[in-house]
Amino acid sequence: MERSCSGVLNLFRFKLKWELGQTVGRYLNQWTPFIPKKSHTVADFTALTDSLFYGPERSDSSWTPEQKETVNGMIDLLEDLPDLKRHPREPHPLSGKLIQ
Repeated sequence: MERSCSGVLNLFRFKLKWELGQTVGRYLNQWTPFIPKKSHTVADFTALTDSLFYGPERSDSSWTPEQKETVNGMIDLLEDLPDLKRHPREPHPLSGKLIQ
């Protein structure tokens, strides 16, 4: 399960660089201004990765239907997101990224 979530995060890195020390939640929250109606998917995926990466180890490695839906939803979001690596934009005020 962790490998699948890491793979999804790597796909997002094709569109926006991951900054040093940035948490999964902070990184993914940068996308919510672009997909406000689907921000729940980002929140669900963040909660999933937090529990997988930082929670207690599980001997059960099977996906629940909700977890599958969350991961598939994140993959579907990629299509709707701009390529911020090639076409950078000013940070949205809700992104949590400070303009210096």
